Amino acid sequence: MGIPLTAGKVLSALATFRMLQDPIFNLPDLLNVIAQGKVSVERISSYLQEDEIKSDAVEYVPDDQTEFHVEIDGGKFSWTWKQEIQHLMI
Repeated sequence: MGIPLTAGKVLSALATFRMLQDPIFNLPDLLNVIAQGKVSVERISSYLQEDEIKSDAVEYVPDDQTEFHVEIDGGKFSWTWKQEIQHLMI
């Protein structure tokens, strides 16, 4: 290439590569954190854009008219999306 190598040029290049070593090694972690942050923001955004609960879905009864604080009529609870598999039924 026609550029003479001197001690100053070699030591400067080595010092430059040494300063860049840590950022280059941390680049995969940075990309991982950025990807996780993007997924988190998308999840929060989709949650906040959900429709509100219907006003007639909850019935409010004054405390003096019932002995129960929470009552569930005909509730079905499941850990899976399939309706035929019910792990808990009240």
